[in-house]
Amino acid sequence: MFAVTHTPVIVAWSPDGEKVMSASLDNMLRCWNTISSKLLGPPFQGHKELILAASFLRDSSHAISLSRDGELLMWDTGSGEITRQETVSKYAQTIFVAALSVDGTLLVTSDGKQGVAWDI
Repeated sequence: MFAVTHTPVIVAWSPDGEKVMSASLDNMLRCWNTISSKLLGPPFQGHKELILAASFLRDSSHAISLSRDGELLMWDTGSGEITRQETVSKYAQTIFVAALSVDGTLLVTSDGKQGVAWDI
């Protein structure tokens, strides 16, 4: 059982089953060990707006998150460091949905009018 002191709005399981990531209303991500239920370090900070999507990449050592301001961040899940940053929407608050491909190589985002595929 995970005891959280923040309000998670998104939860993602790692492909290897060893980690769970939660995104909360404070615009931060937290990575948890599924066996011990303990945080794997401090919260991941970098988003300025509400996080809309979060997912682990296939190897579980990296994760991506997308916020309402159109910023895509890639994280090293061991250190919590940002390893890549992309602006996927030049218009703030226009991204409504995002999905990562099964093989973890493409991210598709949509603003309700068009979809865009991004190489990850």
